Amino acid sequence: MKLLSYRHQGLREFPEEIRQTPRITNLNLSDNQIERIPAWVTTLKNLQVLYLNNNQITNIDKLCDLPHLEVLQLNNNQISSIPGSIRSLTNLKRLYINNNLLVEVPTALGALTQLKQLLLAKNQLVDLPDAIGKLINLTILNLFDNRLEQLPDTIGNLTQLTYLQLGFNCLVRLPHTLQCLQALTHLEVFSNQLHTLPELARLPNLQKLNVGDNYLSGIEQLPASLTEVSIYHNPLEAIASELIDCFKNKENNLFEYLYVDTQQMQRLNIDPQEFDKTLKVVDLANKKASARDLNYMPLELRQKWQIIGEWT
Repeated sequence: MKLLSYRHQGLREFPEEIRQTPRITNLNLSDNQIERIPAWVTTLKNLQVLYLNNNQITNIDKLCDLPHLEVLQLNNNQISSIPGSIRSLTNLKRLYINNNLLVEVPTALGALTQLKQLLLAKNQLVDLPDAIGKLINLTILNLFDNRLEQLPDTIGNLTQLTYLQLGFNCLVRLPHTLQCLQALTHLEVFSNQLHTLPELARLPNLQKLNVGDNYLSGIEQLPASLTEVSIYHNPLEAIASELIDCFKNKENNLFEYLYVDTQQMQRLNIDPQEFDKTLKVVDLANKKASARDLNYMPLELRQKWQIIGEWT
């Protein structure tokens, strides 16, 4: 294995000297000002890991001629499209393209069946192709802060998925096939437009669930495996009593917290005296929470609501 790193060098292009090391396997060019990927990059046939985060790259076509790539990180660039030729990267296991300008995911991405981690947060995606369901080895899928209005039913084919981040989108419903994600442990769907939830009780390994900042009027049965649940900023009129009771059990350290807002406490008759440290509360009307409780809320929601932490 040969590693070359050129981080924080103020580079505007790939150093020519890299061409003299065709056996290189790991290359880090993050944190520069690179705008263009040179044609000769295709000579680096042994390259397995490539970091190009925090540059000004707009086109990644040439990277699709690197057949042995396993890790490709392109966070914080100006990439507006993923080329169809990405189907050639059949050894790819991790693909990170967070905070770019993507408006769609090509069907060709479905050919990357070895992919384990796909991070596409902070783009402009409106939908996903059905082919996303072909990524059967995927364990982590991050689609945070896009413009997604719906998910394809084929997402239920991702049976190895353990982490699914869908916060800050425009989802009005979640597909019923979500209940097929039997390995899922972490589901984030806060800040969407959801009025109902699918049968999450069928997810036997789900531990962390955040459905805050939606339009849910009721929450029915949830899996007994849950240890962290956030429901704040929903107009809830009813919630499964079993869920509340789980977090009242002060002797069971498995249940870490239930996060609500002050209005929900009144509507649902939640008495904080019946909980130990497992109840987290935010006062949305007055934009405040205890500093301790605030630490358990996503930073983006704190900023959205301008919540101030108070030491008690």
